[in-house]
Amino acid sequence: MHPEDIDRVVEEMTECLASNEPDPISFRILVADGSYRNVEAIVQDLTNDPSVGGVVATTRDVTERARAESMVASQAQILRLIAEGAPLAETLATICEVVEAHSPDARCSVMLVDEEEGVLRTGAAPNLPAEYARATDRVPIGPTVGSCGSAAYFGAPSVVEDIAVDHRWDGYREIAAEHGLRACWSTPIMASSGDRVLGTFAVYHAQPQAPRPEVEELVAMVSPLAAIAIERKTFEDRLAYQAQHDPLTGLPNRVLFVEFLTLALARSVRRQTTSAVLFLDLDRFKVVNDSLGHDAGDELMVKLATRLCAAVRPGDTVARFGGDEF
Repeated sequence: MHPEDIDRVVEEMTECLASNEPDPISFRILVADGSYRNVEAIVQDLTNDPSVGGVVATTRDVTERARAESMVASQAQILRLIAEGAPLAETLATICEVVEAHSPDARCSVMLVDEEEGVLRTGAAPNLPAEYARATDRVPIGPTVGSCGSAAYFGAPSVVEDIAVDHRWDGYREIAAEHGLRACWSTPIMASSGDRVLGTFAVYHAQPQAPRPEVEELVAMVSPLAAIAIERKTFEDRLAYQAQHDPLTGLPNRVLFVEFLTLALARSVRRQTTSAVLFLDLDRFKVVNDSLGHDAGDELMVKLATRLCAAVRPGDTVARFGGDEF
């Protein structure tokens, strides 16, 4: 029996015998392969029955049912975090901990694809060594960059049963060994469109081993949930950016400029300095649109925005109010 269950089971069994109510008692037992199975038992006091003269316990293996119920509850917990708009890091950490709860010897991480830089950033690694998580943050995506770099590169699972002998870990074998990591199975987190890798979900173990079916099933369940959380965060960031930036030039719009100006004025008051605002209105811009077309007018706005940004200091702000006003 699992050590954490002993005291509770003894207490529940005593209560059942005292009340003679055969309520089910749940606990875990250790089996020959080293794993635990969920068992449900009904205990009856038949000491007064001459044909029995003792306590009878009827047990049955309910591991699969318990796993299914736990997976449904875990899925609901993750979906609730997504629906409530919890921070992405919190949602991804919860997903890692859900898998770890079903596989106590596992340590999980989620890496996020940075398409601009072609690297993987650490999205969550709640129980991996902090030094290892820092060392593997912003690793390049490639076929020989560990399990995660390979999974992101090919868009397919990358299973490494023994890091010590697998060529995919040639550049990172020492840092993994330093932190007691010997196996890593990484699964790509795919976008809902199915044509883009958003990140990777990795399961680490301290001993060389192959993936267990129940863990593979769980990872297959949580990976799409991670994709939903990542895509929602990306969508929210895009909306926030669009609400504060001019869609044509990418410059801050009127709303964001007013926020910057408010902060600059407050800073000037504290430091007893001054701030300057220059308003630029492009003359005869309508003539460009009417004679050359709106595409030419848009190109002119983009060129002007580029030149204005090049003409100011790094700490200055160039914003487009709308039309030909900057």
